[in-house]
Amino acid sequence: MFEVGLYRPSGEGAGDRIGIIDGSGNIGADKVDFGVVALGIDPPQADLSDLRPMQAGFEGQVELSGWRANRDPSDPQRLGVDLGWTALDRADTDYTAFVHLLDGAGNIVSQQDHPPGSVDNPTKMWLPEERIRSTFELALPVSTALNNLMLRIGLYEPVSGRQLPVTHFESESGEAGSTFILLPLDLQ
Repeated sequence: MFEVGLYRPSGEGAGDRIGIIDGSGNIGADKVDFGVVALGIDPPQADLSDLRPMQAGFEGQVELSGWRANRDPSDPQRLGVDLGWTALDRADTDYTAFVHLLDGAGNIVSQQDHPPGSVDNPTKMWLPEERIRSTFELALPVSTALNNLMLRIGLYEPVSGRQLPVTHFESESGEAGSTFILLPLDLQ
């Protein structure tokens, strides 16, 4: 975030911010917030080359560009899900991603939600064409059959809970719902 303000360097009130006067002569805030500012740099690019390519756009702002799911060899009851994201446009809010592991009957058997760029890189700071990679760790319940499992993936606004609609979907497998995508898993 980029903020600009003035302060008194010395004398009485040294270090205090100086208020900004609006067009009516009233003192308003003591700083101007310019939000996220990019200074002529290309957006960071995470390596997504080892992910299964796909295109699933969410509200024209964020695209799920690839995915991979692997069982942890040291802990076979853990499933790591790597997701690759591409910013299509500037987001006006910080979204949270959800990854649900569904059994053959469509019941959630494991899930994890967190910001796709982590708390250090929220979606409203992403620049168009920036590529981001995130990992979700899911527990595989011992009683879960490993056939017919699906991943349900989407984005939502954490304050309102509103899920972002899927605006386009292209993948060699899977299908799109109105606010999520479903990807088949083969863990046997």
